[in-house]
Amino acid sequence: MMKLRTFMLLLLASLLLSVQGSLMAQSGVPAARVERLAKGVNVTRWFWLNEDTSDDHYQNYLSDEQMQAIRDAGFTHIRLPIEPKILLDEYFPDQIDEALLGYLDAAIARFVAHDLGVIVDVHAFEDDFKSRLMVDTEMQNDFAIMWKTLAAHLNTTDPDRVYFEVMNEPSPDDPSVWPPLQAKFAAAIREGAPEHTIIVGGSDWNTIGGLLMLEPLPDTNIVYNFHFYEPFIFTHQGATWSDETVQRFRGIPYPSTNGRCGEMPDFRTQSANDWAYGYCNNEPWDANTIDRRVKQAADWAAQHGVPITTNEFGVYPLVAPYSDRLQWLEDVRKAFERYNIGWTLWGYDDAFGLDYRESRGMDKAVLTVLGMNS
Repeated sequence: MMKLRTFMLLLLASLLLSVQGSLMAQSGVPAARVERLAKGVNVTRWFWLNEDTSDDHYQNYLSDEQMQAIRDAGFTHIRLPIEPKILLDEYFPDQIDEALLGYLDAAIARFVAHDLGVIVDVHAFEDDFKSRLMVDTEMQNDFAIMWKTLAAHLNTTDPDRVYFEVMNEPSPDDPSVWPPLQAKFAAAIREGAPEHTIIVGGSDWNTIGGLLMLEPLPDTNIVYNFHFYEPFIFTHQGATWSDETVQRFRGIPYPSTNGRCGEMPDFRTQSANDWAYGYCNNEPWDANTIDRRVKQAADWAAQHGVPITTNEFGVYPLVAPYSDRLQWLEDVRKAFERYNIGWTLWGYDDAFGLDYRESRGMDKAVLTVLGMNS
């Protein structure tokens, strides 16, 4: 009887390994590249939202000591947002400013020299750029040419350390518009860089919902991406760039369970008060809720046999309770790691994450809850 039981257990284990192997066979991303995406941070102000466009800025935004500190903290990669308006000349989309390419080459080379992978992320700041791209056929063709040109230029970089992300947070009015466009842009990248791994994501601002609407592309050397800022009422409370309702929120706690909300103040509009009431009374948010949401993405990836990562997550700190922010970061990080999902915090030089300042370095409490070397 023991021999039969042992045989059945071995058979079951063999079947499980076979299923897992058949799923992973659908992915052409080398395992080392997936592992490189385990723990990352966005460097947000070098080629994006930088008012300073001087040579000194582009050449010296981060020092070698800062880059090494990022690596020493335990990060394995950085994500480098780049404003597409500085890349794309719609009159000559196959020409990218040579000086800019030189700055970008040097930045990537320096990160790689410090044993960090680099996600090259085309990251439009203005919604009108993305909105026009979703509907303007000529602009779409130009964008594809620009990406092919950029990928071909960066094709000399190490494909085990440099990744190309098609576009940050597409948000068309019609979500069905994005998948074929993304396929077009990914094909252009692949033409320029045959061996590099491409990162793609769903519509609706790269949410999990957008990811779940995707069908994997025929290109197997692709990692799928989602962003995680749930619950939005907590992570973005007081955010000045968000809508008026979100700007009104103050002191929204996390978790919302066990009566932690107390008596919420009057947020002065019915929609804001209703949202806060629902968050506090009808939609309990805690580690278990986060786990269930992240599992949806993990299940989608397992179903399709593809690797996934999270290229953005964080909490706007202006009014969010600091200890609650740390708890959220820890709960989210643990959920990602529970399902073997790599992550990239937003950001190194942004208060959403590490809130780096020259005088005091990275936020050590944030590093601790992220399980990093603080």
